[in-house]
Amino acid sequence: MQHKYYSYSSYFHTHSTHSSQKDDDEGENVKGAPEIKDFKENHTDTSVSFTIEASKDSIDKWEREKDGLIGKFKLKSSVTVNNMNMFDKTGTMKKYANPEAILKTFFHTRLHYYELRKEVSEP
Repeated sequence: MQHKYYSYSSYFHTHSTHSSQKDDDEGENVKGAPEIKDFKENHTDTSVSFTIEASKDSIDKWEREKDGLIGKFKLKSSVTVNNMNMFDKTGTMKKYANPEAILKTFFHTRLHYYELRKEVSEP
């Protein structure tokens, strides 16, 4: 079995520069011009930034949609937290009531490994 790995930018480019499809009078799909003309990645080591080039009409249409530009580019999502099961530090499966309970359980373990990593990385 062969796995394909994509960076976010290649996934973004592949899935957002597709042509918009519309139905003609007989219900056939007709490809239109690409919705996104171009995009540039302006990332730094501490931030993520894209510059997207599209027609004014396309941008206006995206802004009028239910979730606006945030929804168009899928920049927001939700995660359910009512069924969180994890292995605790002893390897036993445990159900956690909320994210804070996980943080409290693993705080000291994580702190210990951060300190070890710091010792190794300091010159």
